[in-house]
Amino acid sequence: MNSSRLMAHLLVTGGLLVLAGVLTIYTAGIDNAGHYVLSVLATVDRLLAFLSPFPAFISWALVGFALGAFAHFFMWEARHFSQGQQRAVGGAGIALLVIYIIALPLLNTLNPGRAMPRGPWWSADSRRAPGVVHDFDGIPFVWIPVPLEGAVMGSPDDETGRQPDEVLRPLSFSRGFWMGRTEVTWEQYLRVFPEDTEKVPEDRLHHPATGLTYERAEEYARKLSGVTGGKYRLPREDEWEHACRADTRTPWSFGFAAAALADHAWYVENSPEGPRETGTRTENPWGLLDMHGNAAEWCVPLRDGAQVYRGGSWKSLGSQCRCAARGLYSPGELTLPDDVGIRLVRDP
Repeated sequence: MNSSRLMAHLLVTGGLLVLAGVLTIYTAGIDNAGHYVLSVLATVDRLLAFLSPFPAFISWALVGFALGAFAHFFMWEARHFSQGQQRAVGGAGIALLVIYIIALPLLNTLNPGRAMPRGPWWSADSRRAPGVVHDFDGIPFVWIPVPLEGAVMGSPDDETGRQPDEVLRPLSFSRGFWMGRTEVTWEQYLRVFPEDTEKVPEDRLHHPATGLTYERAEEYARKLSGVTGGKYRLPREDEWEHACRADTRTPWSFGFAAAALADHAWYVENSPEGPRETGTRTENPWGLLDMHGNAAEWCVPLRDGAQVYRGGSWKSLGSQCRCAARGLYSPGELTLPDDVGIRLVRDP
């Protein structure tokens, strides 16, 4: 057997697949960077994740070396073997394939991170890790993955402060999305509606834009989309709560301790005089800021009826800043809530 030729096949084939694996692992989440090619690579990587308990780059390397060895054998060596030798080698190859497909998945618990994929396995964006930050049009966004199996919205019957409309429902959407890391600030709002500049004191430009109607919030998202070419919109209630919880099932994203809320939120206990500059409290597990308190945020309701806002504000009690808490406003009411703002979602 020509060992130098075998080594060349192994290195070339294995190297190419390792390169493909690295490309998939590190760039499959980048927008507008060969999305369809990366989707194919992500598909292959998901199959390798199912078939092997090893880290992704080792899986790609093993498959690459195996393919290189088979290519070398069938192209250069098999013709020199007797029929019996060919059967023996073929049988050994089939046995190894059976072991790889059947035996190794039983050990998949060694690598649970790869055993719990996020999103449809054919989608390149399912390779993004939760909490990845990316700037779009001068606004920082955080990647929010699809929910894990069994994730719910709403609150259990025994949660302190629970309201009757916080019914437990499964989360079932199948596509991740980008969510604004903070509420939209007056500075960001005025880039789209410069005619409102005189209404905003200069020292509040980095505060959340509040006192806006639901319709105005939707108009802001539409106009920003038209100006920039992005796909901006308001979050649905289930999307907002999923992002706020960040895979937790506690009243607040940081746990059960109401005493810790002051570290994560501006609310009635520590900021009764008004909102504060965005991003000055502790972030949630996925890097989102001000999901609890500061300004409440308009959301697309899951049911017809009143308009919905989430998250609580500087006016809110701690229980009103819980992940499941809902604020309701009927358009016919005379007084518009002055503590509700905008948090954008951007579709990938």
